[in-house]
Amino acid sequence: MTDEERSNVDSPLAPDRDATELVTDKIILGRERAIQVLATTAANYIAGNTVTLAGGNQWSAYATSDPIGNLRTGKSAVHAQIFREPNTAVIPYQVMTVLEDHPDFLERIKYSERAIFSPDLLGSVLGFDKIVVPGVGIGTSNPGATPAFGYLWGKDVVLAYVPPRPGLKIPAYGYEFTWMTRGVDRWREEPRKSDLIRCSTSYDLKMTAVDASNDQIAGYLIKAAIA
Repeated sequence: MTDEERSNVDSPLAPDRDATELVTDKIILGRERAIQVLATTAANYIAGNTVTLAGGNQWSAYATSDPIGNLRTGKSAVHAQIFREPNTAVIPYQVMTVLEDHPDFLERIKYSERAIFSPDLLGSVLGFDKIVVPGVGIGTSNPGATPAFGYLWGKDVVLAYVPPRPGLKIPAYGYEFTWMTRGVDRWREEPRKSDLIRCSTSYDLKMTAVDASNDQIAGYLIKAAIA
């Protein structure tokens, strides 16, 4: 170990480590952004597997909305296509915080053992094996403009059938194909008097359970779930 490397280990300030974490986080964020765009684009789904809520139907309208009914409709729509119910729900942080106080769910859980709303409890009420609550943020302003940030996943809910294992003849919402694990390079650029850190990976994202028009059939999209 060189003196510089030993210094990075011993000191709370480790420029090489921080740079590696920074560029790695950027790649991970870019990958999640690609997943989010693919999953929340209504045109990627067959006509019966997407809905856009508005006004009193949005879940933030507690008195008139029916989130349980909307989610059950989504499950039935997927089941009608692949004869399997979606077992995974992606409910963004903003949406989940609204559902936590929705009277329809509070009524369902008030006699339960915990009587405290949680993603796991929501999953048990509706029969989802996994509830994902993404809360990552992303910068939305152009370089040089006033910084602006927002939630990456916004207010759209995605239901998906995710098989317990991959298989050529098993319907699945989609797969990530990788052919190079994430690697990190470090080298010295003397003209700039700087060390450079590069992180790289190779992957492709594909919706795999699709119809003849290449539209998703193993998932259901609820756009604008809350106002």
